[in-house]
Amino acid sequence: MCRQFPLQVVRTDQEAFATVVRSCPSAAADHGRPLDEHLKFLKRLVGSEAVRRSAPPIVRRVWRGWDDFHLVARAVERLLCDEQLPLVARVVKSVRFCNLMEQCRWKHIAAEDVAEVVQAAEQVSGHELGELFRDRRPPSKRTWKLFRRLGAHFIRCFPGGPPMRTFGDQWRAMRAGGRLARGAAVLPELHPQFPAIDSERLERALGPLSAEVLRPLERLFVAHAVSRRYALETSGRSLVDSARCLVFAFPVALWMLRWLAADREPVPDDMVQIVVALERGLALPALNGAVRYLAESGELERLAAWYAR
Repeated sequence: MCRQFPLQVVRTDQEAFATVVRSCPSAAADHGRPLDEHLKFLKRLVGSEAVRRSAPPIVRRVWRGWDDFHLVARAVERLLCDEQLPLVARVVKSVRFCNLMEQCRWKHIAAEDVAEVVQAAEQVSGHELGELFRDRRPPSKRTWKLFRRLGAHFIRCFPGGPPMRTFGDQWRAMRAGGRLARGAAVLPELHPQFPAIDSERLERALGPLSAEVLRPLERLFVAHAVSRRYALETSGRSLVDSARCLVFAFPVALWMLRWLAADREPVPDDMVQIVVALERGLALPALNGAVRYLAESGELERLAAWYAR
């Protein structure tokens, strides 16, 4: 693993993808040699043994095998990699697609009908996007509390933070996260790069961001979607829940960017460091249930639209 980092091989029953783990800042910034120049080394290091485990469930407690897994995963890939749409629209469509997948009565869907069901859900996911972006309603108070508590976790994953070696360190971090979740007028310092700040400043409109600033975040989504890392790296999550957790990284990234660049214009390196924190934090087990609640209540797409302002 040490020789391989930050390269990673993601295996399915059909193929193996070479990708990079963006918890490494150089990988998050797309520095270094192209991946195809590492393939010979990776093949020698990890071998060519096919994956032997079963496919992750499509939704909770619904196992359908690798063929159906690939049909749904390819739809998520198409949605997140559609360069004709801004990233926020891709994210919202992916949330809606996942919600539709979870609403399906999978026990009554024959194998030959899955492709048609997936295609229909993919098409419906783009309906009435304009209404969401016209309203731009702020999330509910309950959602804000949950979002900020989870945001505190990702800030603790930001490079250069204090170590979490003792129970006391963890207790102080938990108390700071609680104060952040309660939404005081002045939010506490959580990290040397995230000093105390007026809470209203984290809800202001950022305005249009340059392609250079957004590129590290977009590359994170594309790499996960193409390689299926989001669905295959964390055990115990369904494909749909894994995709939702990945999508949750979008509003968190733009919320963190407001804090990190509160007194200046954002620069690409800000997003590179944020992507490092996102990659490190996505494996949090508690993220699964929290993001499922946000998605099923309609709050996840509202968070995406709100922080994309």
